[in-house]
Amino acid sequence: MQILTRLTLFGIRLAPILLGVYWILLFTGTHLPSVPMPQVQHLDKVQHFVAFAGLAFLLAWAIPAHQRDPRTKMIFAFLVAICYGLFDELTQQFVGRHTDMMDFAADCGGALMGVLIYRLAKRILFPPSPTDRRGQSSRSTVDQSPPVEEQRRVA
Repeated sequence: MQILTRLTLFGIRLAPILLGVYWILLFTGTHLPSVPMPQVQHLDKVQHFVAFAGLAFLLAWAIPAHQRDPRTKMIFAFLVAICYGLFDELTQQFVGRHTDMMDFAADCGGALMGVLIYRLAKRILFPPSPTDRRGQSSRSTVDQSPPVEEQRRVA
């Protein structure tokens, strides 16, 4: 994802731009007054799941990766997404829609899926190098000196 994080539009990283546009569309779509539509069982839960998977994925991509532990980034993206999901459900009642905790559960499931997909995509596209962050080998740092018997033969 490092190559993708360097993409810019007018000097601004692409990930935050996409996140901002997506979030505005998500907010607008969930706060428009409800329109009578054909009832398909659980379709709205699938829509919530997919929408919040996209939100969490974009959040994870947009957050800078300079933290020591990459899990911190994933947890933060997940928490922001579910906090927004709760805000979204609670504010829908002001535009003539109803608050549904099952929608919130779908939001949480989608957010979890979004950060997991981001993590998986990052590992597939950019596997970890054999060296850790400090430039040392990721193998055990056991003393690499020859066995004692070989040291005696050399001396």
